Amino acid sequence: MSKAQVTLDWAKDTPCRNITIHGFCKFQDKGCMFKHESSPKTPAPTVLARPASAAVLTPPSSAAQLVSSAAALKKKFSADAPAFLPTTSANSSTTSFVKSPKVDAPLLQLTSEEKRFNIESPIFTPGGSNPYAPKPGTPVNPYAPASADMYFQAPTTYPLQYHLYAPAPPPHLQLPLQPYETNAHAMFIAGDLREHAQKRNAAILQVLPHSNLPEGVNAYHSLVPIDTHAERSARNFGHPSALYKVFSTTNGNVYALRRVEGVNVTSERAISDVQAWRSVVCANVVQFHEAFTSRAFGDNSVFFAYDYYPLATTLREAHVSPVAAKVVPITEALLWSYCVQLTNALTAIHEKNLAARVLDMDKVIITTRNRVRLAGCAVLDVLRYEEEDIATLQKQDIEKFGALMLELAAYTLPVTLRGVEALEGLAFSQEFKDCVRYLLSGSANLHEFTRMIAPRALAAVDSLACAADFMEGQLLSELENARLVRLLAKLGFINERPEYDNDPAWSETGDRYPLRLFRDYVFHQIDERSGRPVIDLSHVITCLNKLDAGVDEKILLVSNDEQSCIIASYKELHDLIDKTFRDLSRN
Repeated sequence: MSKAQVTLDWAKDTPCRNITIHGFCKFQDKGCMFKHESSPKTPAPTVLARPASAAVLTPPSSAAQLVSSAAALKKKFSADAPAFLPTTSANSSTTSFVKSPKVDAPLLQLTSEEKRFNIESPIFTPGGSNPYAPKPGTPVNPYAPASADMYFQAPTTYPLQYHLYAPAPPPHLQLPLQPYETNAHAMFIAGDLREHAQKRNAAILQVLPHSNLPEGVNAYHSLVPIDTHAERSARNFGHPSALYKVFSTTNGNVYALRRVEGVNVTSERAISDVQAWRSVVCANVVQFHEAFTSRAFGDNSVFFAYDYYPLATTLREAHVSPVAAKVVPITEALLWSYCVQLTNALTAIHEKNLAARVLDMDKVIITTRNRVRLAGCAVLDVLRYEEEDIATLQKQDIEKFGALMLELAAYTLPVTLRGVEALEGLAFSQEFKDCVRYLLSGSANLHEFTRMIAPRALAAVDSLACAADFMEGQLLSELENARLVRLLAKLGFINERPEYDNDPAWSETGDRYPLRLFRDYVFHQIDERSGRPVIDLSHVITCLNKLDAGVDEKILLVSNDEQSCIIASYKELHDLIDKTFRDLSRN
C-alpha cells in the first residue's frame, strides 16, 4: 500500500496526456491518477487572455478589438471542440516560431484584416527556434490603388545541397597535377556554373503559399512577385505596375506577367494591335506573348505576358543601386557590349515598324553575364494607343538610347553634372564619346550608327562565341551522366533483392554471381596496405563506362573471403545485366 501511495503522490501533479492529445480522458472518473484540471470545456475566450508582452500577429489597439476578436472566434469555432495546440509552458510570454537556419528568405507576411488561419497556432518549419515579434502596423488593402508600398518576401525554400558536391580548394591548397592527371572537379560541370544553374531552377520552382494574391489570372496561376523591392511607381508607364512569375495552364511553362493597375481600355484594337510584338524575335528583346484585361485583382488592370528569366537584374540594380549586394563596375568594354546588344534590339524592333518607347536603366535587364535584354515593350502601345507617329517614336528611342549610355558612363558624377558636356571629363575613348554625342544629336540614324560601331561589334561576337564554346564544353562533361545513372539503376534493381537470397542462380556457383562480385569490385575495394576503404570516383566512372560500352577487357573478380575468383570481361557482364534485368521486368 505504501508503494501505491507513493506512486499516486507522484502522479497527481503530472498533467494527463490524454487531455493534451485528445482533449479529454475517458478514465478521469474511473481511477486515472493523473492531473485533470485542464478541461476541454474551458471557454475559448480565455485563450486570448495573454500577457501584454505576448507576441501576436495583429497588434490590438484597444480592448474592444480583443472582445470583437474573441467574439469572431467564438462564432467560427465550437468552444467544446478539442483544439490541437502544441504543449507549451504555462508562464511563457512569447510565442516561439521555428525558423530554419538554411532558409534564404523568410515567409511572406502580407498585412491584411482577413483572418485566414488560427492565430494561436505556431508555424512549424524544421530548424532552430527564434522568437517572432512583429512590429505594430496599420492593416491596409494591398490591392487598393492608393495603398502603401508592400514589402514582398520569398517563401521558405531549402537550398539545394548534395553530399557529393564540394567547393574547389583555394589555389594555395590545390595539389599540382601532371598533364595526364585530373581530379573530380574536372570531371563535371564547373562549380560556380552549377550553383548558378541550381539557383535559377530554384527561382523557377519558387511558390508563394498562403498569399493574398489571386489564385489565377486568365490562363495563369501560382503568382509570385519578382520585383525585388515591390516598387509601385508610375514613373515608367504612368500607372502603378507590378511583375509576377506565373505558370501557364495551357502549356505548363513559366512566364513573367506584368500588371498595370487602373487602366480603362476603351479601344479593342489596342489589345489586338499589340499582338504585332509577337513577331519581334530577338536575342536582346524579352519575348512578348499576349496582352489581356482582367478584374482578378478587383480593379481594371491590363496584363502583359513575357518570357521569364530567373534571377535577372536591371542595369540600375547591377551598377547603380546602393542596395545591390555587389555593384558591378562599369568599364568601356562593358559599355561597348551593352551598346552593341541594345543596337541589335532596336534594329529588330524598328524593322517591324514598332517602337520600344521605354528604354532606361529600369527596363534593361541582365539575364546572364553581360547579356542584356530590353524589357517592358508593348505596354505603352496599349496605354498610349492614340500615339500613331511611329517615326517620331523611333527617333525618341534613339535619343533615349544615347541618354542611357551617357547615364551609365557618368553614373559616378552628380545627377546635375551628367550632361553631354560631362563626356570630356570621362576616362573613355574618343570613339565612344563621339558615338554617344551622335545618338543625342537628334538626327541620328540607326543604320548609320550600326556602321559606326561595326569594329566593336566584332569584339562582342567574339565574346559570345567564346561563351558558347565554354557552355558546349561544360555540356560535353555532363552529356553521359544520364547513361551512367540508367546503368546504376539497373544494378540497383537486380542486386541484393530479398527474393534472390535462396536462388541458386545467385549462389557462388550460379551464373549471376559475377554481378555481386562486380559490385564489390567497383564500390567495395579495400586498400591492402592500410585496410581502409578505397573511395576513388575515377575508378567508378571508368568501370561504369567500360561496362556500358561492353568492351572486351577482362577483369579479375574476387569475393570478400578470397575463396572465389572469376575472370570475366565487361562485355559478358553487360550481357548478363541486360538478361537479368529483362527477366526481372517480365516477373
